[in-house]
Parts: sequence; structure tokens; C-alpha cells
Amino acid sequence: MKNNHQKAPLYDALIDYGLKSNPIAFDVPGHKLGNGIPKEFKDAVGADIFKLDVNSMKELDSLSNPIGVIKEAEALAADLFQADHAFFLVNGSTSGVQNMILSTCTDGDKIILPRNIHKSAFNAIVLAGAVPIYIAPHIDEFSGVSMGVRSADVIKAIDAHPDAKAVFLLHPTYFGYTSDFKTIANYAHQHNMAVLADQSHGSHFSLHNDFPQSATVLGADMATISMHKTGGSLTQSSILLHNNGIIPYSRVRSTVNLFQTSSASYLLLASLDIARKQLALESSSRFKTLLPLVKTTVQKLNNLPGIQVLSDHLLDNDAMHGFDITKITIDVSAYGMSGFKVYDYFKARYNIQLELGESHVVLAVVSLGDTKTSLNALYEAFKDFTSKHALNPKKTVKHVKLRIPEMVFTPRHAFFAPSMLIALSKSIDMISADSIMVYPPGIPLVVPGEKITQAIINDYAYLSKEGNILIGAHQKDTNVYIKVLKP
Repeated sequence: MKNNHQKAPLYDALIDYGLKSNPIAFDVPGHKLGNGIPKEFKDAVGADIFKLDVNSMKELDSLSNPIGVIKEAEALAADLFQADHAFFLVNGSTSGVQNMILSTCTDGDKIILPRNIHKSAFNAIVLAGAVPIYIAPHIDEFSGVSMGVRSADVIKAIDAHPDAKAVFLLHPTYFGYTSDFKTIANYAHQHNMAVLADQSHGSHFSLHNDFPQSATVLGADMATISMHKTGGSLTQSSILLHNNGIIPYSRVRSTVNLFQTSSASYLLLASLDIARKQLALESSSRFKTLLPLVKTTVQKLNNLPGIQVLSDHLLDNDAMHGFDITKITIDVSAYGMSGFKVYDYFKARYNIQLELGESHVVLAVVSLGDTKTSLNALYEAFKDFTSKHALNPKKTVKHVKLRIPEMVFTPRHAFFAPSMLIALSKSIDMISADSIMVYPPGIPLVVPGEKITQAIINDYAYLSKEGNILIGAHQKDTNVYIKVLKP
């Protein structure tokens, strides 16, 4: 690191303004430093937080055209995360993914990407008018979990579509696995294609030797990192990283300004700045303490009957090239229960909030906020769970396969074309005008422009029965409807 990471210029400036200068506010927001906030809200969370919810001004800089403390804070973030430029975001990595794709692709441009991408990438494709070229990720046969993509499959797609503008990769997947990013990036760059990385779940990469390297180090032209997921900032705050080269800085700046709010929350921005400082100064020592605890917890979990933790034993130097050990993915299928049911059980029985459930697994995300106490609570809960439930290997838990439906129209064409609502049960062979996805993680069953099949309808019914949050379908009475293109 080249810069002085003891500094937190944006955070310090906000504290000085909101908590020390005591201004008489005749600007927005209208609650006027908390004076207009309901008393019950202030009593619940404290009054000082509202003094920090302020608007852009000279001493606090402007996010759309940073020339002061925001510019300095973004430069420090770029330095820590080993990129040429950093852009603070207040609409999460959703906006980061959209900014990457819209900085690279326009109407009719091809983009190569895995099918198990987040919904934000599909939405960006709609906005850009891009044409997706999907690659099927590797699937772990035992757990059914989607991993990274094989480099040979990406290379094959690049060769088949040499006019593609970009290759988009997950780094890591939701479950912590990375592809052979460097090999893929090098080959894409040989064909003058930009390389984009959704590093939402890896803001801590490159900060410890036990983690994979950051995408910006491995050759990404742009990467988005969800600092709020694993970096310690407030929810909805993220950072977009950019390296000089294929994608001009001016294009990125213009794209970010096109979608970013002009009233950015300084609470979110300051949290990015102070979280960056903490990572720069403390991550090495804190991960040195935390990671052995994680490894011990994984070993203890694996010793429980019927429990298997997906870890680095699956690495193959390709689609599973690297692994983030802070993602504890636990296969519970030996008990004849889906991960969806175990997810609900752990919240109700142990007050443990897991990240998500899938057909066979549940996911626990570890961060710098965890301790020996929290990790021990996770283990003790699983120990109790296994003692109270009998192994049931004869009961098969259904896999929900990752499908790539036939694309009849581009996502943009289908999204804006005339559509109608129809019962999902009657939509077989019709063309979807909307995305249907289970959330989290936000991977669609079908997206606009794709043909609906009986298998998709069956998957929806199963996921709904298991109590998942499904987005994109419309509930009317007891029936489920979906938007399809009019004949």
C-alpha cells in the first residue's frame, strides 16, 4: 500500500460537520439534523445518527464530481484494493454490476457470462440491450451447488463469439469458489474483450494469504465489491473498482453518474471510508486470529454424523480454482431435509440467522464481526440438531437444477414488448416477459425472452412449497401468474 491508511478523510469530515460544528440547517434533508424525526425513532437508535444524515456541501464534497474528501477517500480505497480507480456506491453492488455492464456493452453487443449470475446482471443486460452468451457453471454432483466456470468452456465461447465485448465472471460464487480467473482474463484480453468481475462476496480478497487474490490483481478491467457483505460497512454501500485499459475512465464516470442518486447518503459513504481504514490497518491481525477458529469449526462440523462441509477439498485448479474459507456451506441432505427447511429450523430453534438455504445445503457467512463465541454457537446448534434428528439417507432431497432455457428474444426486447399476465400453470411454451428467481441468492429460473417449460414450473412449485422468497411472479388469490409476451 502506497498511501497513509491511518486517514479516513470523508468519515472525519462528516463527524466534524455533524457532531462538532452544530450548524443551523437551512438545507435538506428536511428533518434538520434530527429535529424533525419522531421522538420514538430517536429514542430507539440515538439522536447523533441523524446529525450525520446530511446533504452534499463544499466541505463534504460531491459524489457525482468528487474533488475533495470523497476523492481522497476513493483514492485510498483504490490503493487498498489494488486498482487504478475506485467509485463509492450507495445502491449496493447491484449498481456496481450494472455500471460495469453498461460501461462496456450497448444495444446488440454480446457478453459472455455464467448462468448463475445475480439478478442485477440480468437487469443490466435489459438496460444495455446486450445479448447474453451463457456458460453453464460446474455443478458439484453431491450437493448440487453451482461452482465456477471451466476455463475451457469460456475459451470455447470466446472463440465462438469473437465479436463479444466482455466476459463477466463471479469471483467468488455465492458459496465461495472462484474460477481460474487469470487464465480466462488473459485469453479474453488477447481477443480485446473487457473482463468484468462480480466480487460482491469477496471484498476481503487479497487481504490475507488464505484468501483468493482480488480480481483486479488477476486482470479484471472492472470489479464490484460489496463492502457491506464482508468488509464492515453499512448495508447498501459498495465500491466499484476500475483499471485503466480497455474501458475508458470517462465512460465509467459518466455511467456511474447516470444511475447514482444525486442525494447520496453520507452515512453509507462514511461507512465505506472507515471500513476501508479498518481493513487496511487491522485485517491482517484479525484474520490471523479468526481463520484458525473457522478451520477448527469446519473440522468439528465435519465430525458430526451426516454433516459435510464443502471446502477446499473440492478444488480442481479450474472451475474450483480457489476457495474462501469464510463461506461455510453445510450439506444437510443426509437427514432427508432440504436446506430450506433447516434454514427455517435454525432461526426458530436456535435464533441463528443463516445466509441462505438451498436444496441440500445451508450457508453461514463468517466475517471480521465473528468471534469464537459466535462460531461455537454455530457448532453447538448443529451438534444439537444432529442429536435430535435421525439420519434418513433413503429420503431423497430434490435437486433444483440450474437450467439455461431457450432464448427466443433478447432480454431487452422481451422486457419492453407487449405482455400479459397468465397463470404460471398455463404458460408452458410461452415466452417470459419477466424474471422469476429465488432470493437469496437471486439466480433466475427464467428471464425475459426465454421459453417457459414444465420443468421451470415444477421448480417454482417446489421452491414455493419449501417457503422460499420468489421474485417476479404475481400472486392473485391462490394462483400464481407470470408476465408473458402477447401472441
